[in-house]
Amino acid sequence: MNIFKFYDYIFFRLSSFFEKNGGEDRDRSIAILSILQSLNLLAFLDLISIILNYQINLPHSVKSLLGIIIFLLLNSIRYRIFKKYQDLNKLWCNENESIRIRRGFFMILYFILSIIMTAFTGYLAMSYR
Repeated sequence: MNIFKFYDYIFFRLSSFFEKNGGEDRDRSIAILSILQSLNLLAFLDLISIILNYQINLPHSVKSLLGIIIFLLLNSIRYRIFKKYQDLNKLWCNENESIRIRRGFFMILYFILSIIMTAFTGYLAMSYR
């Protein structure tokens, strides 16, 4: 599965969840996806700064906020214009239950690992200063 399809699937599942529990809320799905992508970018930047022994002189909160804003803009464009929920629903609405559960497990694992890796790399980057 390529990375864009993986993010499309996460957006679809989040949107489906919010639709079943309180109505359509694509903005919340885009926001959660953007936060996760920003955490991944922050972890990547921390790893690069550790490997290259080069520090980016911005606090983590500023880097996170910039990443979230950038991903919010990009994801809003993608999921409002190019990949609408209805198109993704047609693609995955008849998904086998066992595949759906397995993919849901991997999504949750991705959420947890994103948070753990960001915290871990942030700690390492702070200790190398």
